[in-house]
Formats: sequence, C-alpha cells, structure tokens
Amino acid sequence: MPTTLFKFIEKLLFRRGGRDITCRIFKPTSPGSPYPAMLEKGAVSEQFFLKSRDVEQFVRCGNDINLTAEVMTALRNLDRRVKKKAAGRS
Repeated sequence: MPTTLFKFIEKLLFRRGGRDITCRIFKPTSPGSPYPAMLEKGAVSEQFFLKSRDVEQFVRCGNDINLTAEVMTALRNLDRRVKKKAAGRS
C-alpha cells in the first residue's frame, strides 16, 4: 500500500477539519480486491473500501477523483454517526 495514498487521505481530512480523525488503510486480501479502510473519531468508526483499480490509477497517474469521492462519502457518514452518538441515539 503506497504511502502517498495515506498522505493523500490525511491531506483530505486535514482540509475538511478532521484533525482528530484517524485513518487506517489495510492491504487487500488478494490481488484485485478492494483496499479496506477505516476512519475513526473517538469510539465511532466508519469502514469503507477503495477499489484497487482506483488506487492503481492514483499511483500511476495521480488521478484522485474517485478516491476523493469515496473518502468524502465515508467522512460524511462518520460525521453523521458522531452526531447521532452525541445526541444519545446509537
């Protein structure tokens, strides 16, 4: 898993104000399968998957449109879960 991908996601989180959000990216279980990723904020987490085709395209030519969309969707879902937990609805 390329370090540049992790740094790219960290930069997205930083721009969005997610300084207290941690990101973990795991290796795919087999070639061609998606990269499991997880965003965590406190005790709340959101798991999502990055398509290996999109990751390869990002590494090869820097195209980040699809990755940005996946990460931002996961970040919105995480924010929604954090707000629910803060309101007392789990």
